[in-house]
Amino acid sequence: MTESVTVNKKRIKQITQTQEDILTAFGQLLEEYPYEKIQISQIAKKSGYARRTFYRHFDSRDDLLTLFIERLTLNLFKQLGQLEQPTFSQVFQNFFSYWSDYKSLLLILRKNDLLPQFQQSWFRHIDLIELGRGDLSSNTYAQRFAIGGIFSVLIEWIHQDCQTSIEELTQVSFDIINHLKN
Repeated sequence: MTESVTVNKKRIKQITQTQEDILTAFGQLLEEYPYEKIQISQIAKKSGYARRTFYRHFDSRDDLLTLFIERLTLNLFKQLGQLEQPTFSQVFQNFFSYWSDYKSLLLILRKNDLLPQFQQSWFRHIDLIELGRGDLSSNTYAQRFAIGGIFSVLIEWIHQDCQTSIEELTQVSFDIINHLKN
């Protein structure tokens, strides 16, 4: 029995590594080509695998893109989830600190009109985080309002080529909160 468990662990590790290699190749190709022009054969070649290996792990290029975005979302939400009783401004600051590490990727996704898929991913996983404190932290409408607002600020930041500093963006969140209180 332990032998089959060891074999399964090795197989899972192999599957994970193959998917990581394919995701990495996909990310590199996104830097070079428009999303619509990237072919499965290019992804397979760049990752060092056969096309059929790609199709063992993914149904399509869109399936790969979804996983690519889901991983970024889940990593972000994991980081935000580690904040204890965060204020909206703390969430806002951590959110933009996270994305500042991915500026070039965000600009590539903007160029390929793929940013709305991020928002869809955030909404799919909204239950993993609490945006704020108190009664509103578990209110779905409040959560969606917060994510929609943060997403809109992110889109504007990306359209300005991510030039605004995290400190300035955090100040914007303070200004928004103060405005909403009045």
